[in-house]
Amino acid sequence: MVLGIIDLRLFQHVAEMDNPFSIIAFIYTWQTLISGVLALTAAMGTIHVMNLQRRDEWVKHNDRIYRSSLSARAKMPDAIDDISLYFKACFEFIKEGLSDFPKQPEKSINVLKESIQFLDNNSAEMIYELIVFYQIYNARLKSHSESRGTVDKDDIYFDTIKINSMNLNIFDFARNREKVISKRKLNRDDLKRSIIDLIGFMNWNLNPANKDFEKHLECIVEIRCPS
Repeated sequence: MVLGIIDLRLFQHVAEMDNPFSIIAFIYTWQTLISGVLALTAAMGTIHVMNLQRRDEWVKHNDRIYRSSLSARAKMPDAIDDISLYFKACFEFIKEGLSDFPKQPEKSINVLKESIQFLDNNSAEMIYELIVFYQIYNARLKSHSESRGTVDKDDIYFDTIKINSMNLNIFDFARNREKVISKRKLNRDDLKRSIIDLIGFMNWNLNPANKDFEKHLECIVEIRCPS
């Protein structure tokens, strides 16, 4: 702007003078460099302000995700309990040959689906596997019901034991006792714990047949689960 006001010939005249320390001569000689430095400084200032804005937006974004994650985790215990009751109802449905199909816990399943986006990779994958198998399980259970006993009952027993065990694996995480869901294959011990959860601790003195039934379920597990 200054260079536009002052006659450039004056700059040239001063620059040709013997005084090499003249400020005007210095500006005239290095005007391109000075302009570049000023432009660079302005650009760096702009970038700094933009970085501060982005950092502020990132913090707010993380806060929103964190609160959404807490909201999802807060809903999980009730959802897991509801799903567990469904599997117990399915177990009773199979065992007693009931006609009324258990009501599916769709709202609770949706809670798990929504929670996936806020979880760590391992936990998200384990819940995803539960949801996928839940869909497969319902199809098999319906097929078993419609087949009127022609489908192997032990197969659907095993599926019920397995999916209940997958659900039990999420309990501690849902109750915030664990930070992540352990990503591992189910073993016999997991499945046998699932049997106890499904049938409860039966009073064998009053009903000895209950002990035989539990042993039958354990045999199903041992046949279908090598280790």
